[in-house]
Amino acid sequence: MDENKAYEDLKFIKQIIEDSKREFVYNGIDYIVWGILTFIGLIATYFTIHWSFFRSIGIIWLGIVFVGYLFGYLNGKREERIMPATFLRKSISAVWTATGISMLIFGFIAPFNNHYLSVFICPFLSTVLGTAYFITGSLVDGKWMKYLSIGWWAGAVTMFIIPGLYSLLLMAFMMLVLQTIPGIILYRKFRREMKAVK
Repeated sequence: MDENKAYEDLKFIKQIIEDSKREFVYNGIDYIVWGILTFIGLIATYFTIHWSFFRSIGIIWLGIVFVGYLFGYLNGKREERIMPATFLRKSISAVWTATGISMLIFGFIAPFNNHYLSVFICPFLSTVLGTAYFITGSLVDGKWMKYLSIGWWAGAVTMFIIPGLYSLLLMAFMMLVLQTIPGIILYRKFRREMKAVK
């Protein structure tokens, strides 16, 4: 009897997970906004270093991070009002919150005490993003999103093996291709789903 109940419970849990995967719809706007903001920041950083205006880099990035996190918070609150707070949604939110904190530590805290050369910031961040995309893709059964992680990790390996100022431009390109464009795809899917519901 206990075995039958355990089996039924497992079937029920599996059904909940499968249903939440099917029901998961995300507007992708965070991806777009962060992709564009980071692209601007990376290009600005490249030219700031190229023209030796080192003092302004920190101000640029503080502004970008502030705007990005403020937008993410407001967008998250808006999504909470229109979407159910499922276990899957909470899990993905936790993955990206942890990713954001890790990126802040690698990008802002570690370089202050010269724990590693600043030229390695981009490959570290690219590695973290690859992990986040792989986990997110696994959670939502999104193979294309899992495959994005390969691009992030390949970029990280390239930047680790051949470090240099060019890594800012490579990372900027990756932000457009591997972050902003996927965000646009998610947003278009979200709009279609919302129209279907109406």
